[in-house]
Amino acid sequence: ILDMLGKIELQGWQCIAELIDNSLDSIISRKGLKKDNIVDIKIPLPARLKAGDPIIIRDNAKGMNKEQLQKALKAGYSGQSNYQNLGLFGMGFNIATARIGTKITVWTSKVTDDKDIGVTIDLQEMVQEGSFRRELRVRPGVSKTSPKDKSGTTIEISNFRENIDRLINGREVIRKLKNAYSNVLFDKHNISIKVNETEIKGKK
Repeated sequence: ILDMLGKIELQGWQCIAELIDNSLDSIISRKGLKKDNIVDIKIPLPARLKAGDPIIIRDNAKGMNKEQLQKALKAGYSGQSNYQNLGLFGMGFNIATARIGTKITVWTSKVTDDKDIGVTIDLQEMVQEGSFRRELRVRPGVSKTSPKDKSGTTIEISNFRENIDRLINGREVIRKLKNAYSNVLFDKHNISIKVNETEIKGKK
């Protein structure tokens, strides 16, 4: 089922936008907005994508605990309580990541944590093992967008689908995202979105 979700024909920039939306939801739902709320996306150049360099989406939002992480990665689950949220962590996450690649690693931590917890979803490995069970991983707190951030989530996607360089192009993603969001959203919630160091200002 997870592998089949990757056949849903989302465009590459829509996949990235879906993952950004989950970060934005976490930022907006946090009590007491920070001065700098950041979503940072790294999309390798086409040659590096073919070489296997991962696509990385990193934020300094509120992060997740173990139970929230487990629920967030389940196909069909959503923690959203209404339709006002932008993203749909769960089904939307599964579709967007599986469309891009078959290996997805999520690292996350909350402000009270001194380390990141993480899970790697390797679709090919799961088929070989015949199991959905994934090991919970732990590492020192390094998933943040900067050392001063005390919470956040990082998504790394690799083992790309065929023709990944046609599906995902950094310049195209930047162009599409500039027309996908309103600058009012960014101004109201002190949000900065960057793709390969290019800031997405949003549409007036």
